[in-house]
Amino acid sequence: MRLLAIAETFFPEHPTGLARVAWDVCRAMARQGHDVHLLCPTFRASSELQTQRIADVQVSRFAQPRVSAFDPRNPSIRIERYRAAIAAIGDPQGWDVIHGHGIYGVLAAAEATGRRIPIVQTIHSPALLEQFWNWTHEGLRGALKLPGLAAVRRLEAAALSAASVCHSLSHYSRSRIQELYPQSCEKRWTLIPHWVDQGWLRTSSPRNARRALGWAEESRVVLTVRQLRPRYGIETAIRGLRPLLARGACRFHVVGDGESRPALERLTRELGIAEGVTFAGRLSDEALRLAYQAADLFVLPSRALECFGVIAQEAMAVGLPLVATCVGAIPEMLGPIMPQLLVPPAAEARLAELVAAVLDKSIDVPQPQAIVDYVTARYSETALVAAYERMFAGVAA
Repeated sequence: MRLLAIAETFFPEHPTGLARVAWDVCRAMARQGHDVHLLCPTFRASSELQTQRIADVQVSRFAQPRVSAFDPRNPSIRIERYRAAIAAIGDPQGWDVIHGHGIYGVLAAAEATGRRIPIVQTIHSPALLEQFWNWTHEGLRGALKLPGLAAVRRLEAAALSAASVCHSLSHYSRSRIQELYPQSCEKRWTLIPHWVDQGWLRTSSPRNARRALGWAEESRVVLTVRQLRPRYGIETAIRGLRPLLARGACRFHVVGDGESRPALERLTRELGIAEGVTFAGRLSDEALRLAYQAADLFVLPSRALECFGVIAQEAMAVGLPLVATCVGAIPEMLGPIMPQLLVPPAAEARLAELVAAVLDKSIDVPQPQAIVDYVTARYSETALVAAYERMFAGVAA
């Protein structure tokens, strides 16, 4: 099978959940013997389309156009750049299936192929809700963007219409899309969650992992791995954990980077807990694996639109309990194994109460091996890769 995947970024260059899923699926299909090509924009300064073979996948990256968010031509310029890149890498009619991971890529593929090649659209999150949340939390700049929601709705509806199959990672994502776009209920839908990478299973004790990372070996470690943006709730976690951090009951390690980092660092200083919070920035995969293994528990304080949760899978793969907000698809993943650790979004005091209870063992939580067994069985790579193959084969037939 010749499969063209189109993503918004290349995971090794710009790691996001969407890019991670796209890259993992490409590599898995290549391992199964399929001819896989991944196309995505790059943020590097280059005007040339660059193609190289990585992990048996042909990866082509094209320059991301620099267009103002306020320019009404922004969507059409981006779609055209995708369309031109699709044409540049080969005959648009030469693919068996196109796997789109974003609105612009799906619309460009439909235009480039005249809708003669089946398109599977993976819906990672409703774009309309994403942009509404982002723009209503950006102050004046965001408020000025709000009229653009009509264009987002139109483009998202058009992408859904162009798709031969709609694929979601969670029941939550599918239900929200169908609420927003009732006509999409008539489409063919498939639900395939992401899988647990066996490479993330524990290989080190917490003490040894902390030593390798240069972290304090005796402290209890609370970990989160997030983009540092308002929607991901790091401020909630910092404020909630303040009493524990102030008395030295734990340390809070924040892995990831983003626009909110300066404000979050300032907040820790204002609260007098800067010594207890480490902003580690982006880590290599090797260091990130150690960070999970160094932790005593993981917090997932998302405020909205957590449409799957790859990081929750990674945390459970080393046997960590998770204190998490009950938003989006989080209850789908965590509810069957640790419902007692779910909290409402922005519930600072309750989050701190549960973290303290896990650390001092005053609440029953599953044993580490039970957590590992749950997540590896429920999200089996073998079973889910086979499900992707069936989906692609079914639409290509």
